[in-house]
Amino acid sequence: QWQQRWDQFMRSLATANQTTQVERTRIEQLENQLGRLRARHERLNVEQEQLSAQDPGAQLSDLTAQEAQARARNEELGRAQSAAAERAQTLRQEQRAAESRLEAARTGREKVRGERVALEAVQKAALSHNAPRAGEWLNASGLAGRERVAQQLEVAAGWERAVETALGDYLEAVCVERLEDVEAALAKLTAGRITLVEQGADASVHGAGSLAAKIIRGPAAVAAQLAGVLAGESLADALRARSGLAPGQSIITRSGEWVGKGWLRLSRGQDPHTGVIEREQRLKSLRADLALSEEQVQRADSELAATRRAQVDAESERDQLQSAIQGGHREHSDARSRLEAARARAQELQARRTRLEHEAAEVARESALGGEAVQRARAALTVSREQLAELESRRPQLE
Repeated sequence: QWQQRWDQFMRSLATANQTTQVERTRIEQLENQLGRLRARHERLNVEQEQLSAQDPGAQLSDLTAQEAQARARNEELGRAQSAAAERAQTLRQEQRAAESRLEAARTGREKVRGERVALEAVQKAALSHNAPRAGEWLNASGLAGRERVAQQLEVAAGWERAVETALGDYLEAVCVERLEDVEAALAKLTAGRITLVEQGADASVHGAGSLAAKIIRGPAAVAAQLAGVLAGESLADALRARSGLAPGQSIITRSGEWVGKGWLRLSRGQDPHTGVIEREQRLKSLRADLALSEEQVQRADSELAATRRAQVDAESERDQLQSAIQGGHREHSDARSRLEAARARAQELQARRTRLEHEAAEVARESALGGEAVQRARAALTVSREQLAELESRRPQLE
């Protein structure tokens, strides 16, 4: 057994020595490779600097301008006039189209605005029909601008009528931050009826079958009023389920039939609260549409102004061409030849720059990989040295 342990120790020692030597050799090779890559990178930098010093951009710009001027002078006056007149005509058509778009945008905006104003008037009347005297108190106490409960409610589709029936006048309640804040002002309300609701957090989800669960967004105090009201699909379902209602519970259907254990409440005909929630959702949509319409009007107005400016510029350009273009030929061929030669040289330099950039990127990539490999090799060398030290510390005992 001692012999086997010794043999195993010697094999481990040999393996660690071999690993150490291999990693040292690898590090040496990698460092030599990195040195060659650095030298190559320096040569590439020098060549790139030399190419940068040979930038033909200024000469090319000058030759381009000369060729363009020679070509322009070689064009016929009638051709230049025709092109300028065509541009002016196109811009006039664009101006008329922009005017039509602006008029359509304004018409759409006014249509949305008119519907919003009409709906707001109906909604205002619906939310204040029970409080003519209370409205004076709201104005005096600075609460007239506060939102009503109906304006903060968002109800699941199809359940608006049920929520309106269950809440009734509660839809007209004025939302405040804290009831204590209006305690002093309440003493001045000598006549009329008012309901105040703390905004608080949004309604939390109650039981899945309750009407409160149909409130997507709204004051928590309002949802609490509906916690004991169950939601039913039809009057027949509500009547069948009423025998199992707990004290204080009731059932209301989508169409607004409200059933208790021993009572039924039904509203038909004109109800000022009917459609309040749906109308508020429509108002929110109209306000968003109005903001979008305003943006469209402003954009169409800006486009029209830009088109008019462009038309003025085009007509000015046409007039300038009429007075500036002169017949004659001015060494156009020679200017074009010089320009083509300069472009060929510029393309050759650009191709060399591209090759150098690719080569520099490859050198950088190889350098990064080599650096990572050196780090890994050094880490492996450190581990093998630690293994050697640990093995050497065990040698005397094993010997």
